Amino acid sequence: MAVIEVNGKKIYGINAHGQPVSGVNAISATHAEIDALNQIKQRGLDVSGENLILYVDRMPCVACGVNGGIRSMVEQLGLKELKIIGPDGPLIITPR
Repeated sequence: MAVIEVNGKKIYGINAHGQPVSGVNAISATHAEIDALNQIKQRGLDVSGENLILYVDRMPCVACGVNGGIRSMVEQLGLKELKIIGPDGPLIITPR
């Protein structure tokens, strides 16, 4: 599970298949971190230039990690920085 707060509202992401996600690898498309970030995109929320914090119940897999699907979503959303807080501590992802 993943949760991120945007404009005072929490957005929850879940691991699921069949959700429309574009711009990420096929493995990441079904993961909770991408679901939460994709909901921001689908809702048309402007988060460009922002620093957001994503809380996760497990650390990102290799496909989602630093050079994977999460960075793709960070770039698509125009984020300045995404800090992921999980059981192994913080992980910072920035656009290239």
